Amino acid sequence: TYEFVRATNSVPLTGGTLTFEGGGAGDGLINSYNNFDPTVSQGRRTFQIIRVVQYASLTLSSNITVPDWNGQVGGVLALDIAGNMDFNGFTINADNRGFRGGFVPNDPSNTSGANNGDYVLPGSTTEGSGKGEGIAGTPRYMWDGTSAIDLGSDQLPGGDAGRGAPGNAGGGGNAHNAGGGGGGNGGDGGTGGIGWEGIGGDLNGSRGLGGVSPVAAPVGDRRIMGGGGGGGDVNNDANGIRGGQGGGIVYIQADQFVGSGTITSNGSDGEVGEVVNAPDGAGGGGAGGTVALIAQSGSLSGVTIQARGGNGGNTTGDAGNEHGPGGGGGGGVVISTSPGGQVSSPDLAGEIGRASCRERV
Repeated sequence: TYEFVRATNSVPLTGGTLTFEGGGAGDGLINSYNNFDPTVSQGRRTFQIIRVVQYASLTLSSNITVPDWNGQVGGVLALDIAGNMDFNGFTINADNRGFRGGFVPNDPSNTSGANNGDYVLPGSTTEGSGKGEGIAGTPRYMWDGTSAIDLGSDQLPGGDAGRGAPGNAGGGGNAHNAGGGGGGNGGDGGTGGIGWEGIGGDLNGSRGLGGVSPVAAPVGDRRIMGGGGGGGDVNNDANGIRGGQGGGIVYIQADQFVGSGTITSNGSDGEVGEVVNAPDGAGGGGAGGTVALIAQSGSLSGVTIQARGGNGGNTTGDAGNEHGPGGGGGGGVVISTSPGGQVSSPDLAGEIGRASCRERV
């Protein structure tokens, strides 16, 4: 959930108390927001406050990249323009800026066991990989596209690994070498591939499940980052095989959109199950993000939007001895309101695994 309020004081970067006037009772908030550490029954909950300056008019002079979601802040670009918003031919890029992919590192000396169908496992397990990040919480191990993150202990109820998909996050592939599930947003993520052929494939349903589309229609009162993909099960790669990151959120309201431009909020691909001593299961793709454009006049026909899910990772070098590929990320969401015409044919396809999306006009 989200809402706009009017700040009535300034807060330094070092922190302080923000006072504001909102649209709820007594000029308070409409919604309730929580910032709680995880418990045995509830994943971590958090919110962020974003300063949104209202421009008289805005013309882009360069491309814009949305800041990364880091677990506390980021992943969102919000613009409020009283007059014209002119993209001026430039691009706003929120690719891979949403919820992060999951994985579990593994010691190459450990050997994953036979196939198992566990939905929840501890993050220290060698019997399954890590779940992605999503609206249900943040797991211990994550991949943000650049760095591996370890929060030190399990963060989700019952454990951070296993094939179950919490909310819109993809589940991890289970032993032996099944693929991780794709993240979800406008559509569900795809299911990861079956485990290693040499140990019986998918006898007990070891494949990572895809994250679900988190909000039933209508979706206009929600802005959700794409879910992270689940990791692939590994017993050879000491660093783990990581899921992809979801796309971020772009929200722009203006009197009118003029000129042409592009907004992208794609999920990234799951990591390939590369050959080390032998292949491992691959990671699920991240889901496409959410783009919302609100215009009071004119049309949105000059804006091109892409919010695709990322591909599930392939496995390599295992011909005749197959391991599990990752599930594809679900497609993203576009919400557009304009009296003169909507965004023309937004590209919201889910990738390998499931082609799915949601658009509201």
